[in-house]
Amino acid sequence: MTASGIQAYAERDASGGPVCDVADGEVVALALPVSFHVGGDVTGAAGTLHITTRRLVWIAAHGAGDAGAGAGAGGFSVPFQSLTMHAISRDTSEGGFPRECIYTQVEGPAPEGYVGGGA
Repeated sequence: MTASGIQAYAERDASGGPVCDVADGEVVALALPVSFHVGGDVTGAAGTLHITTRRLVWIAAHGAGDAGAGAGAGGFSVPFQSLTMHAISRDTSEGGFPRECIYTQVEGPAPEGYVGGGA
């Protein structure tokens, strides 16, 4: 789990969450239902954001598709060192994003096979 930037992620534990490196102390601290959007995509894909002690892992909901990833990816993982929170937006007025959201910047290139818009 030493990779930087956003990585395609497909592993799930028995509960459907990410597989953690428990030998190194990684645990899931919080899991929240969210939608994942990249660039100008306002449709997004439903899934669950798992916040571990080392990284953020978004896993697509069953049947939500690949959310712009290559075939079979099912989600993304970003280590905290590669993530910068850019802004929190609660403005849902016309011309803005239709829901409250968090804008982030991720260090590094998009994962191999990524086909989403505006990275």
